[in-house]
Amino acid sequence: MQIKKNQKRCKTESDSTRFGICDDPPPPHIPAYIEEDNPLKWIAIIHNPKQESVEFYAIDHCVEIVRTDGTMESRCDGLLRSGKQYSKIQG
Repeated sequence: MQIKKNQKRCKTESDSTRFGICDDPPPPHIPAYIEEDNPLKWIAIIHNPKQESVEFYAIDHCVEIVRTDGTMESRCDGLLRSGKQYSKIQG
């Protein structure tokens, strides 16, 4: 299995009290991301009352995992990180 990382546009962050994760439908194929202003686009809502720094690392469209037969492995949208806690996001 081969893994390739694309670092561009793969990390977004927020310290807002409320924000969402967006995963826009194709085309184009862009990574999921944090969005603070348009709740209608959100696939997940994050409540952050302490306004801690929260990071979102996109995996789908950022990390290519290719099986030995050349097909792509299925990937989640990304990981949300706050301090030492991680959560998987799948829309």
